[in-house]
Amino acid sequence: MNISMMKAKDVKSAIRNGKTIAFLCEKYDCDEEGFKERLRQLYYPDRNPKRYNEVLAGLDANEKRIRKKTGVGAKNVARKGNAVGILTDAELKQVAIEALKNKAAESEHTIMELESQMRFWVEEHSSLKQSLHELTKKIDQVMADFRKSYKEFRDTSSELTQTEMLIASATARLDRERITYRDTIDRIVEMSMVTLGVYSSGDISPMDGELVPDDTGWEEVRDTLMTMPECQELRLKDIGTLARLLMIVEHADCKIEAMCDDAELEAVFRKLHAQEKVDNGATTTA
Repeated sequence: MNISMMKAKDVKSAIRNGKTIAFLCEKYDCDEEGFKERLRQLYYPDRNPKRYNEVLAGLDANEKRIRKKTGVGAKNVARKGNAVGILTDAELKQVAIEALKNKAAESEHTIMELESQMRFWVEEHSSLKQSLHELTKKIDQVMADFRKSYKEFRDTSSELTQTEMLIASATARLDRERITYRDTIDRIVEMSMVTLGVYSSGDISPMDGELVPDDTGWEEVRDTLMTMPECQELRLKDIGTLARLLMIVEHADCKIEAMCDDAELEAVFRKLHAQEKVDNGATTTA
């Protein structure tokens, strides 16, 4: 089988099954250099040295495991071989040579990896140097744009400060005008206030100011008041007067002050009217 037929999946399968470089060289009828050249074509160590090195490390680990197993077997044979014979000096020398060859092979492998990494970093250095040159040109342009933008920033900031001062001045004037407006409205309301005289006889009439009393709906209010604990001590007639007064105040479009000749009736009126303002959110006071 030709080495060109070896795929990456074949190499992965061989590593999983504990195979070595020697096994793959024999399978694909090539020497170790031809095998590594095909491996470089599959994994591109210049661009992806990590994966390339992992594959070589996996094959190397398989070879070391096989050596270890072989070494254990040789040791057992040596123990049995006391009756057979002891290794000669020449044989011991050959074992040492094989160990040095293995060390030299590992060193060669490391050198190849380092040379590959060196080529990659040299190319990377050249690329980064070119990028740095391009970035320097961009920085020069950015600095020119920055100086222009900074001038615009300072001009805009100055205009912003002036505008904020104008806003502050206008806000102060607006606050003063609002206070003046509220005071004027309060004065209008105060001057428009009508005083109602509320009498025990049931009569309700303006004491000053102009107002046509409108007590529409007082009967329903009276029926409601009759069930309220605040009105339990009032006479039925007083409850009717109270109902009329509450409706007159509700229908009036001005501030009303009620003056009752019955202190108890006035107290209940003020209490109920205050509660109604809270419930309805009204602004008219009696």
